[in-house]
Amino acid sequence: MGTRVIVTANPVLPKSQRTFDHYFNPNVFALPAMGQIGTAWNGAVFYGPGVNNWDIALSKHFRVGDRVDAQLRTETYNTFNYPAAVHSD
Repeated sequence: MGTRVIVTANPVLPKSQRTFDHYFNPNVFALPAMGQIGTAWNGAVFYGPGVNNWDIALSKHFRVGDRVDAQLRTETYNTFNYPAAVHSD
């Protein structure tokens, strides 16, 4: 079992300061002194921004005559990808 860290302030950033690469403030965490128990709650979990990864494929099979099959197909990967924007609420 590891040692809990010391939390010196609220790690959650205001929405106006959040970016995809900087979602919480890591500077509020410090290592405790030897033998000291930190102030972080047990099981602390921080979630970053959500990630959606949509891969889409559309296809249509055609029978041309008795011996020929044709396929029309289109695929996109990470279809709705867009750069993260900072919104001020």
